[in-house]
Formats: sequence, structure tokens, C-alpha cells
Amino acid sequence: VPDFEASEDPTQPGYYLQNIPFEQEQKEACYELIREALFQSGIIYREKMENRTLALKTFQELQTRFPEDSLHLPESYYLSYLMLMQDHRAEEAQQQRQFLLNDYPQTRQADYLRDEAFLAKLDAMYQSQDSLFAVTYQYFVEGASDAVVANCDYVDEHYPMSPLRPNFMFMRALEAVKQGDGDTFVRLIGEIAEKYPDTDLSALSSAMKTYWDEGRRPIGFDGFYLADGQTWEDSLAQLELDSLASLYSYNAAETHYLALAYSSDSINVNHLLFDVALYNFTNFLIRDYELSIEMLGAQEVLMIRSFENVEDVLRYVAWLNFQGQLPATKYPGLRILPISDSNLPLLQQRYSEDAYRRFLQDYYGE
Repeated sequence: VPDFEASEDPTQPGYYLQNIPFEQEQKEACYELIREALFQSGIIYREKMENRTLALKTFQELQTRFPEDSLHLPESYYLSYLMLMQDHRAEEAQQQRQFLLNDYPQTRQADYLRDEAFLAKLDAMYQSQDSLFAVTYQYFVEGASDAVVANCDYVDEHYPMSPLRPNFMFMRALEAVKQGDGDTFVRLIGEIAEKYPDTDLSALSSAMKTYWDEGRRPIGFDGFYLADGQTWEDSLAQLELDSLASLYSYNAAETHYLALAYSSDSINVNHLLFDVALYNFTNFLIRDYELSIEMLGAQEVLMIRSFENVEDVLRYVAWLNFQGQLPATKYPGLRILPISDSNLPLLQQRYSEDAYRRFLQDYYGE
């Protein structure tokens, strides 16, 4: 170790030498940072950038430089195997598989690759998971508890590596709340926070676990109510916008609702329902907003009921976000429409978005 004194003066040798690890303990700390950085870089290349070449190169460097890293190597071998199989490099993939089975036979990754039918199951998972989630969420919306539990348990047993597994687990946790099963709720949100730290639901589950431990409890609810709205043609389509807008009235003190208007061709209503329900569940523990799919004229909307007055609904709009994302960012094309109790019947029968937008600009500041 060279003889030097740490310094804040860039003209002194100590300024540069003070950050160089000379002692073995310092070197070990640096190696740990490098191992973690290589592993996380490989994950980012694979999952965020979808660059398998860089991901494989990074995992290979991790395996070469740190051949005894039992924390990261099992996942590195497993993911390298999957990527090499995707690239039709079966011989190299089998090498990664063998490294995993020989060096880390007791890991869950080894259990997966030990199954000869693993790839077939993985392919089936990717083909069915999205539709299964949509069906399960519809059951959740309709209050079909047995079907929700059955589907979530099926995913847990057959698709443990599904990227949607934490979503199923969270849905199962919310179902447990509806059934008054606090133990299952706490267990599941705890598992989400621990096993899926890089997902949006991890921080949320951790916060909910903290609320629970502090004695705060979510209110019970019986599910969401989907109304079959009647579709009308817009009989006032030929009228001037100002003339139509004059039909609406403004009363800041009366009950209000919030309509989220969308195109079903570009926005998945089940996902939108889930995000709104999740936002309400985690931010309004003492209020139970009713959600329903309704029609404003020929426009399908997600209706949120009810707000005490204008101030109440505008406060909700100002705070509304989906796991940190603005509604319009996560759902491009989504329109947010505050509606008073007096104006709702008019909009249900004779809806012109342009005219109502003009009214909102005049009275709601939009």
C-alpha cells in the first residue's frame, strides 16, 4: 500500500489514491459492486432493451470473472439458456444448462431446466397468459370469487415463471380482502414485495403491508358493477357546438361523477378497470367508489361514482395516477370528463364530445 494522505486537493496524489481499493476488504466490496452491476446490466439488456447479444455478453463476463458467485450465477445460467435457445444455438444453450445442473442443482432454476418438457410449458405459458389474465380479471370484476381463485392457483402451480404472476398474486390478494381472509392477503402482498422487487406492484405491496402492520384495514367491498348501457345516435350532431354546449348547466355544489372515455380498439378496458380499482384501493381506504362501464351516447366510458362536489372530483383528477404514471401517459387517448348530476342524463342521451369539451373549458378550466 503506498504511503499517502487523503486530500481534497486535485494537485495532490492523495486526491486520486484515496478511492483506490488497496486492502482486501476494500477489494471485496468493489467486487461485490461489480458483480451486482454486471448482473443488473444483463437483466436490463434482456428485459428493457431486448438486446440478447449484449445480455449474453454481459452474463458471460459475470460467469468468467466471478465463477463462484452463487447469488447471481444460477439466474445468469438460466437466462442465458433461454436466450440461446431463442437464437437457435442449442449446443451452447445445453452448456449453460449443464453448468447450472452441475454447480447449482438445488436451485429453482435447476428444477425448471431439469424438466424435459420445460420449453413446451414455457411456450404454452407465453401463448396463454395474457388471455388467462383478461378472463380472470373479468371474473374478478363480476365477483366470481371461485373462478378467480382457481385461475390464480393454476398460474401459481403451472406458470411460476410467468411475468404476470405478481399480477395474479395481487388479484388473489384483493380477492382475499373481499372474502375477509386477512392472512392470505398479508401473505401474498408480502411475497410480491419480497420476490418481485423490480415490479410496479412491489413498492405498492410493501406500502400496503406497512399499513396493515400499523392496524389500518381496507374496507370490504363486493366487487364492481358493470351496467349494460344503451347506445344512442347523437341526434344533435348537426347543431353548432355553442348551441349544444348551452344545454349543460354548472353547479359546483351538486354531486359529480368522473367518466374516463376511451376507444376499445386501443385501450384494454380490463386493464383500465384494474388500474383505477388499484388506485382507489390504495389511496382511499375510507371511501368506496363504485365503478361501472356505461355509455354516454355512443361513447363507452368507465364511470366513477360519486363525488360530493366540483372540488372533490377535481381533487381526484389532480391526484389520479397509475403506479406513478399519468393516465394519458399509460393510456394514450384516454379522456377525463367530470360530469355533474344534472348534466349526466343529457350526456347519456345526447353526447357530443366536442360540445362537452367546450363546456368543460368554460367552467372546469380544462
